[in-house]
Amino acid sequence: MTCCKELARLERLGGFHSDTNKLYEYNELLDDYVVFKLNFCPFCGVKLADLMEGQQVMTATYLYNLIQPSTMQRYVYPVDLTEVENELKLIAEKLKVSKAEAIREAIRHFAEELEGIEIINLRDIPMEQAKREILEFIKRRDRVTTDEIADALHLDLSLVNEILEELWSEGYVEPEN
Repeated sequence: MTCCKELARLERLGGFHSDTNKLYEYNELLDDYVVFKLNFCPFCGVKLADLMEGQQVMTATYLYNLIQPSTMQRYVYPVDLTEVENELKLIAEKLKVSKAEAIREAIRHFAEELEGIEIINLRDIPMEQAKREILEFIKRRDRVTTDEIADALHLDLSLVNEILEELWSEGYVEPEN
């Protein structure tokens, strides 16, 4: 049962289900259907939960803003997928899911991969200052690896390698075999 002609038309077309108050809208960008759980009619504003079997509610028809916090919660991000269209199609076919679900799954997978990664902002300092800091760092430890030095001091790994080779040639450090 619907409250107005516009919602009744959507129901006849299969875009609205009055038993669940769900509106189904095809989104070409996502290549999938987007489902809205409606609390209010998007056309006349009648609260759908108040409709009972056999009741006809006639109100002035006005276009109710479909995307309201009280109506639904969803986020849409317009993204140009032209560059990865073939890959997206392949993933969707292999997983036997829609393109939208393939994108959601890829985001979940990427988020899991990044969960344990720490971002280190490298410092850009003069070589002599880096050399002094590396010497101080090494003096406080029995053994240390190149990547431990680079991570702890926030220095580029190639700079640390260059300085360690210099310190080795000067006799300050010895590489471990």
